[in-house]
Amino acid sequence: MVDYEAQYPVVKYIRYPKTGEDNPIVSISILDLKNKEYRSVNLPDTAYYIPDIIWQTNSSNLYFATLNRKQNDWNLYKYDFDTNGADLILNDSNDSWIDRDPFIVPGEIGTWTTKRGFSFAIMDDGEIIWISEKDGFSHIYRNRPDGRPINQVTRGNWEVNNISAIDYRNKTIYFSAKKETETENHLYSIKFNGSRLKRLTKEKGSHSSSFSPTLNYFINSYSSFTVPPKTLIREDNGKIVRILRETDKSKFDAYNLTYPQLINIFTDDGTRLNALITYPHNFDPMKQYPVILYNYGGPGSQLVINRWGAGSHTLHQYFASRDFIIFSFDNRGTGGRGKAFKDLAYGDYGKYLVKDHIEAAKYLQGLTYVDGDNIGIWGWSGGGYLTNMCMTLASDYFKAGISIAPNVEPLLYDTIWTERYMGLVEENPEGYKNASVLTHVDKAKGHLLQIHGNADDNVHHQHSIKLAKAYAEHGKDMEMFIYSNANHGMSNNNFLSEDYPADGWKNRYHLYKKMADFFMEHLVTDNF
Repeated sequence: MVDYEAQYPVVKYIRYPKTGEDNPIVSISILDLKNKEYRSVNLPDTAYYIPDIIWQTNSSNLYFATLNRKQNDWNLYKYDFDTNGADLILNDSNDSWIDRDPFIVPGEIGTWTTKRGFSFAIMDDGEIIWISEKDGFSHIYRNRPDGRPINQVTRGNWEVNNISAIDYRNKTIYFSAKKETETENHLYSIKFNGSRLKRLTKEKGSHSSSFSPTLNYFINSYSSFTVPPKTLIREDNGKIVRILRETDKSKFDAYNLTYPQLINIFTDDGTRLNALITYPHNFDPMKQYPVILYNYGGPGSQLVINRWGAGSHTLHQYFASRDFIIFSFDNRGTGGRGKAFKDLAYGDYGKYLVKDHIEAAKYLQGLTYVDGDNIGIWGWSGGGYLTNMCMTLASDYFKAGISIAPNVEPLLYDTIWTERYMGLVEENPEGYKNASVLTHVDKAKGHLLQIHGNADDNVHHQHSIKLAKAYAEHGKDMEMFIYSNANHGMSNNNFLSEDYPADGWKNRYHLYKKMADFFMEHLVTDNF
């Protein structure tokens, strides 16, 4: 990375293995502080990645998990101190990729709780409670200490998000899930044997929870499209004890805000897609309005959730106040709807991304109050990638696009993310070629604004520089703006420079104003 703000540019190096290149070699070592002994663990051949390692509470048992490079074969091992080897306890594998959160250690003996939820736990007696997608949906399972199955706890065509707490004494699991609808998150309780499933949060919206160490109470935070964040204390049965904090909605109503409405659109093969539409502040169905489509759309992600601020709601109120319609949706390959729906992103994460954005544009053009000739699109990071793809492969439908910090070329991004969703380069060369924006630059039309920070250590600004070169070589036009010493969020990259820092607040203000000016220039007609 290069700090261009110094009198002479300063080069600093970071470790960043790119797709198809060598990763660091992993290892596990154990240091016995009492006896001052050190040993290196003999790892199994499956140990390409070691995503998790944990001591079992109140014991000398060490567990670690391994993941192959394709990230579709996960194994849990118990370390054997006598042989310096490891015994395989569990395996979870599929044809695409494994989603697994880190291990969590219990806060109290006999109970497990954490603020953010978890997907894997080892009880004091060695019993394993974990989440897997092996039946096609994310559900909770129990296994004996040696890995033999006990039972599947939850089941059905709906998704468990994570485990919130485990009350081992009372054989109860508290978990977050999307049981009634994939657009809301609620807290549930269930017995170890799968009986007495109960929803504990009744209010519509998206809920999160944090349990007390005794598990008698939990702090519940929730919001919806029309209800700003609210925080309460509840008993373990869901009964409200006290409201801790409540946002005053009247402060928002004073600005005459409009709120997203949940709708469905359908692809040409009948697949239902969840979408949000936000109308202008003084909407008149007899007029026609330009549209800004905002999205991320990456594998396993989810934007359409019934929560306050969904789809960058606050930012988009500025555009709604200037007579824009705002539209967002979850394309095929996103999360919350089962493994098969999510796996449509595997091997070529741009395929259904583009197909479904064309379908969305066609849907919008069919609305009488939409100016079908003036549809724009924007996104950040993976959303910047989809913008670049739509301004090439779907450029007949989108007049203007703003791409911020995009991963344009999968071969330039890191191994762990790219190979998880694309597979290995040598096994999928055609998929990698199709997923690259650079492959499709010859089809580019319309107005593109490309924005990047030159100190982005997540998605290097090399992506945007390569795209600019490809545009020039194909005789295409684009605008580009680079924020000096700015990271992926346009704030300062402290690793690169503390002497010449980027001002994140000023950068954001400048960026949003630039976005507004760009869309106003290219999507608003003279007679609008």
